[in-house]
Amino acid sequence: SYSEMMEWVLPTEDRIQFEELEKNADKTIRKFLKGGFFRNFFLKYPEANHMHKRMLMVSEKLRGRGIEEKIDLFKAQCNCAYWHGVFGGLYLPHLRQAIYQHLIMAERGIDGEGILIEDFDLDGEEEAIIRMGKYNLILHPSGGKVIEFDIKDPPVNLMNVITRRKEAYHRFLGMKGDFDGRKTIHEVITSKDEDLERFLKYDSVRLGMFCDLTDEREDSFTMEVLDKKIIFSSPSFKKTYTFFEHGFNVQWEKVEGLPEKVIIPLATYSEDIEIQEDLIRVKHAYGDITIEIEFDGFRNVEMEDIYTITSSEGGLEKTKQGVMFTLYTEHGGVLSSRLRIIKE
Repeated sequence: SYSEMMEWVLPTEDRIQFEELEKNADKTIRKFLKGGFFRNFFLKYPEANHMHKRMLMVSEKLRGRGIEEKIDLFKAQCNCAYWHGVFGGLYLPHLRQAIYQHLIMAERGIDGEGILIEDFDLDGEEEAIIRMGKYNLILHPSGGKVIEFDIKDPPVNLMNVITRRKEAYHRFLGMKGDFDGRKTIHEVITSKDEDLERFLKYDSVRLGMFCDLTDEREDSFTMEVLDKKIIFSSPSFKKTYTFFEHGFNVQWEKVEGLPEKVIIPLATYSEDIEIQEDLIRVKHAYGDITIEIEFDGFRNVEMEDIYTITSSEGGLEKTKQGVMFTLYTEHGGVLSSRLRIIKE
């Protein structure tokens, strides 16, 4: 590791304080300022922790197998996507996609269908890992949301979307400057794109498909596992996932109330998106697949592009992470949605 990494790994507010302290400290003191610990990237960015623990899960499955069977695992261990510094790293979707592509390929032929309940990412809450013939899902009890959605052929994680969070360098937005050769790439802060401030937005929770939100907070659920079915229960409502060969259904049943809205982020960069009164259709740019999401009981749907503002060797820039659909609920007793995977 190196000194700049120990600075980047700090929580955002701590990093701002550290930078000010380092800037104002006497040089005899500055050499003793070390920042944080590099493994805290997994704490700062749950998406990095998720990828790392998925890699360890695959590694354990391949224990004792030959080198040739582990080639994709080794490719998924390339460190660039697991942390964020001056070169984008974790915030670059094509790097994360490459990790998931090789993890999905490394698992082929190992697992049968089934549901596993396990705290695989060591965050203190048990997740539901669903293995179907054509796809995998990982569900988290916070928000009752999908935090990984793998299509096996072509190998792609459709939930490969990173949450928009405040970063220390966001405070430099709007400042002008040029790289004049007197500063290192670790020090220069300029803007590569115009009007970046209007793309700056923070999410109140970690993004996940079919995440329920009320007052921008997600519900927490207890979880019950049945045959090809997961039931999440809260004091307000019950939410049931049912899995079938080419997709899954989600149904919400009112107990005391329903969520105000449901968000569906999707890792796609395609412009071929169709929104009807009760249907979303996305022609994915990767691998000739189409995702159809039917819904009933929602009053309207909105779509937005997901952009992050990140630092790179050229300055601050925006990166498209995907799109997000927001379904606003009615006041009825039942909501439902059905997602289908269509292979061209």
